[in-house]
Amino acid sequence: MPKLTHIAKFIAAIALPALLGADASQERAQYEAKCLDGDTTACFHAGRGYMRGKESQIDYASALKYLQKACDGDGIAAGAACWNIAHIYSYDREGIARDDVKRFEYQKLACDRGWTISCSQLGGLYKHGIGHPQDASKALFYYAKACDDNNAAGGCYYLMEMYKNGDGVEKNITKANQLNIKICEFSGKLCGEAAKLYEYGIDVDKNAQKALEFYKKGCEKDDEKCNKFGIFRTTIKSFFN
Repeated sequence: MPKLTHIAKFIAAIALPALLGADASQERAQYEAKCLDGDTTACFHAGRGYMRGKESQIDYASALKYLQKACDGDGIAAGAACWNIAHIYSYDREGIARDDVKRFEYQKLACDRGWTISCSQLGGLYKHGIGHPQDASKALFYYAKACDDNNAAGGCYYLMEMYKNGDGVEKNITKANQLNIKICEFSGKLCGEAAKLYEYGIDVDKNAQKALEFYKKGCEKDDEKCNKFGIFRTTIKSFFN
């Protein structure tokens, strides 16, 4: 999980100035100066600065200018910059038209630079033929890449759905179930379904204690889908195991 941790720290660093109430224009000017000196991480922050604030302060053309400099660099800031450019091209903006080809291009650049979220989203573009002809095998590849980097809520989920439904790939319920378990372990989602696999020994060894753990985890994450009877049932089963 090191890549996700690194990304999470980077996202926190992006949000921190806004949370502290830093002067946006002053902060942006400082980043612009550093960007001119060749600091590509500063280019990223300068570009993001033009995407924040009141609507009258947002300037997507200037954002693209600085984000492109960052995207041309390397490291996690480059991946984040390419992803932000893809996001800009995902919709019609003031002075910038939606462009699915560019959206696809920059999602791929972001994924190649280690921005895991983009790998999952790139899989979706391949799956639905957005900005590129449909290609189920490439969708599968990029969903798997995201999932391998522990993007459970995105990559693993869509990969699971493809295997479960035989959508562009040979139907494989065993793989779908294994992915269901991974999704629960890493994101806390679909834990009720994962718990049943352990409770009834579907594609895994029966394990009432593990089933109980997953039922409880599911309840902590989403009370509306909490399977209280599952918790009661597996508590009894684990007592007699």
